[in-house]
Amino acid sequence: MATRSMLISGASSGIGAAVARELARHGWPLALSARRRDALDDLASELRQRHPGLRVSVHVHDVTDYASSDALIRDAAEALGGLSAVFVNAGIGLGGRIGGKSFDKQRRTIETNLLGAMAVTDAAVRHFRAHGGGQVVGTCSVAAFRGVPGNVAYSASKAALSTYLEGLRAEGWREGIRVTVLYPGFVRTPIVEGVAHTPFAIEADRAARLIVRAIERQAPRAIVPRFPWTLARWLMPLIPSRLLARAGF
Repeated sequence: MATRSMLISGASSGIGAAVARELARHGWPLALSARRRDALDDLASELRQRHPGLRVSVHVHDVTDYASSDALIRDAAEALGGLSAVFVNAGIGLGGRIGGKSFDKQRRTIETNLLGAMAVTDAAVRHFRAHGGGQVVGTCSVAAFRGVPGNVAYSASKAALSTYLEGLRAEGWREGIRVTVLYPGFVRTPIVEGVAHTPFAIEADRAARLIVRAIERQAPRAIVPRFPWTLARWLMPLIPSRLLARAGF
């Protein structure tokens, strides 16, 4: 198995693409996965040009095609000559208030952010068990700390994914499976476009540096950035609902 190699789902833009650039700078062979081949091909070409000799493969995949997750993991491992880590990152941020005409958006959010992430993780764990261990990295969100008005389904998907990954850490510990759960705050990426308020937002390249640092030291969890979101982790559940309702999300 390659010493360090990673499959990144949702690699075509946002945090996934930024982390791919940072990992490439650190010399990681990469398998890039997303639905849009053109964006993946552009990113792969950029990485190969910047880092001659770096092994980069492209895999068109929709995480909601749950049955295809095993094939994705297998193909990525074959392309890279082994697979030591999987970054479960693909996600969407469709908004909509409960009781409105947005249930389809809420359903799609759960199908992608939770069930899609679970399917890729499940396949990755099977692979790691058969190959002596590995690392699962999952993108959750500070939105997991409290249901955010106007996008509660997103918060629910990330809270549930957090619980799932934390449970996996205990299940897989004796088998050499390590889990890193990421809780980014607002990062300036396409997923936050149209959000009215994005306090303490950071650029994607800064987020990527912090995330890669956590990946390489196999941190159990990382809030990105630590300030102010570590404090918010404890304060958000204490905010009265009447005040949260005025936040304007």
